Amino acid sequence: EIGRWYASIGAYDQSRRTLRQAIEIVEAAEGPNSPLLVGPLLAIAACNRRQLLDPAAQSLASPDEQREALFHDPGAILVPVQVSPTALAGEGERSLLRAAQIVDQAAEPSPVAVLNVRTQVGDWYQVRNQPERARGHYQQAWQAAARVTDKLNGKSYTEAIFGQPVLLHLFRPDDWNRYPKRPPTEVEVRNAVVEYTVSAQGLVESTKVIDDSGDKRRGEKTAAALQSTARYRPRLENGEPVATPGVQFSQPWILLLPPPATPGRAAAYQWVLYAMTELEPPCGAMSAEKKKPEAERNAAAADGARARFKKAAAALEPLVAKTPFLLGPGFTV
Repeated sequence: EIGRWYASIGAYDQSRRTLRQAIEIVEAAEGPNSPLLVGPLLAIAACNRRQLLDPAAQSLASPDEQREALFHDPGAILVPVQVSPTALAGEGERSLLRAAQIVDQAAEPSPVAVLNVRTQVGDWYQVRNQPERARGHYQQAWQAAARVTDKLNGKSYTEAIFGQPVLLHLFRPDDWNRYPKRPPTEVEVRNAVVEYTVSAQGLVESTKVIDDSGDKRRGEKTAAALQSTARYRPRLENGEPVATPGVQFSQPWILLLPPPATPGRAAAYQWVLYAMTELEPPCGAMSAEKKKPEAERNAAAADGARARFKKAAAALEPLVAKTPFLLGPGFTV
């Protein structure tokens, strides 16, 4: 736990030293194949994943193909360190494979342990753009999950772990948050929503902007980031990776509000509240009906919600006919 804690605060070298010491102690007391080694081995891989996420560390190292992989971990603390990404990736891979070998060599391997380790190995290769290498590990993990009779959050383990694609990493658009130092009272969060298919290889295909957050460029940038950098653990059916259409991702964009105590700020609040009370509720009602099985949909409810939305949107027509946006020539909220 101490080694994991060091990694969580960005002390990667100290984390690895602590975990290596733990491995040496276990090896001396229990031998090189002790199940007690699995934890620290997985922790070393997790530590290296965090460090590979660190863009400051990447910029200090020599360029190579290894550093292209960014592990999706919003909680990582970014601390610049000088370490070769190739060395980090190599150590992380060896640690994962050794952990998998130890689990497999047990007299009666625990299905949950096999599931845990093989899923992590598969995720490692998936993020590093090696879906064919990931596939075998995912299949072993699925087979182990199928042997677990317990439920996870009310679902079978195969459904809980492999029933939907899982986002493993993503480079967000560079300018999604241009105001990180502004207080919350000076900014507004708007979300661009993109729908797409996650392929059997875990890639994003056939993107469609559902909501561009009021600016076409934001929707396009969100879609481009997903298609070029997102890597998913694919959905598995009967142990085989399959494509999954209709996946959605919501990308927040941090926008600047007009200055406080100005007519512009008052207008911004006015239209934010209007959207919340008049525009969003009918959209939610239409969406709820659309998600129901066709036989259970209430056409009258959907038509009523659509009519309410059109009536509320009609009030905005005279305003946007005069200026590109509700608050004038610039987009805010």
